[in-house]
Formats: sequence, structure tokens, C-alpha cells
Amino acid sequence: MFEIAYLDSKGRITLPKGIRKVLGINPGDKLKVMLVEDRVVIEKMENPFKVLEIILKDFRYDLSMRTKAEEMALDEAKRRAR
Repeated sequence: MFEIAYLDSKGRITLPKGIRKVLGINPGDKLKVMLVEDRVVIEKMENPFKVLEIILKDFRYDLSMRTKAEEMALDEAKRRAR
């Protein structure tokens, strides 16, 4: 897919509607913007709660284990967002 976007005077880019639709990007979503060699790469960030849900799906735990697992999942989500 190829679309053209323009940079405005404040340095903002509006992602074309077709790109947003294909990627499921909605207003308020967080995006990672990375410089890879000489290219700008934009990726939708994963929802840390969905990552947590996947990690804990079949796990049986008590409250202290849940707290630790949530911390670990959020740390993993932060690591992936870098």
C-alpha cells in the first residue's frame, strides 16, 4: 500500500485514512516512531492489558502472584515499546 502524507508547519503528519483503517489505528492510540537507518518507521503500540491477558490466560494464582505478574507484563510491554 502506498499513500502520501504531508508534514504541517508544526511538524505533524496525518496518517492517510486507508493506512489507519488497515492497521486499526484510532484517535488516541499510541504509536511508536523510530528511526531505522535512514527511514522513519511508525508502529501501533500493543495494549499492555491485552499482553497481560495473553500471559495470564490459563494461569491460576493468588493476589500476590497476580500483582507480580501484572508488574512483569507491564515491564514487558514497556520493553517492547522501546
